[in-house]
Amino acid sequence: MNKIDRSGSKISHRIIEELRERILTGKFPNDSKLPAERELAEEFGVSQPTIREAIRALDAMGLLDVRHGSGTYVNHNRMFMVATALQALLQLDAVTLAQALDVRRILGGHSVALAAEIATEADIRRIESSLQMLETLDDIDSIEAVVRRMVDFQVVISEASRNPLLSMIEKLLIVLLLEVQMRALRHRGVAYWKSRSLRFQSDRKRIVEAMTRRDRAEATRAMEGYFQHQLEEFLRDPELVKMCFSDEEVINAVSEILVNLRRNGGTVAE
Repeated sequence: MNKIDRSGSKISHRIIEELRERILTGKFPNDSKLPAERELAEEFGVSQPTIREAIRALDAMGLLDVRHGSGTYVNHNRMFMVATALQALLQLDAVTLAQALDVRRILGGHSVALAAEIATEADIRRIESSLQMLETLDDIDSIEAVVRRMVDFQVVISEASRNPLLSMIEKLLIVLLLEVQMRALRHRGVAYWKSRSLRFQSDRKRIVEAMTRRDRAEATRAMEGYFQHQLEEFLRDPELVKMCFSDEEVINAVSEILVNLRRNGGTVAE
């Protein structure tokens, strides 16, 4: 028995911490079914509603997945957990999209440098394929499809860095920056988004060519040029330059993105 000390902090908080520790240390493995509420209530010496409160909190954190009619399962949705923490930081500090793009530039330069050296041949083929998908956009007719291809190109390079923490943070920024812009500029139509994507295609080609030669320095320079051109276009756009993560419209967009991350298990390029 593991009776919870009822003194001090709220009992449910102590149960949350105990269950969280079991999940993070692997005592409750990913995808495993959590013991029944009654069983946990007996173990901790508390009521089932107290256990239910703890489960709801862990579900909100992205550590559990409550499946009605089936039970509660451990769910290591790392992307969602990082996203919720980053969302609070971006909003509380009123970070602008331009500032977020600057951080993305720093991370992207490092990840492409790593990828140029250690990417596998399979990684390079994926990157070349994603580049080819952006070469012509005549086969798609939705803004979402255009943005999805833009996201995918950046994500596959990040993943080729083989640094899971770097890639997770970078992928999250990629999605936030592009999808927030997509929602804000949807009224410009699919033709605008196709034209915008194609304006950066020469930069993308330089990046991929350098990576295929395993030229770390040139890949880094090419990526820097890619981001510089993005930033210049960003700062010229009167709608984008003033956007901030504390704006109501942006808050709503980020909330939608988080819902999608939660729904699809943390996958960013859907």
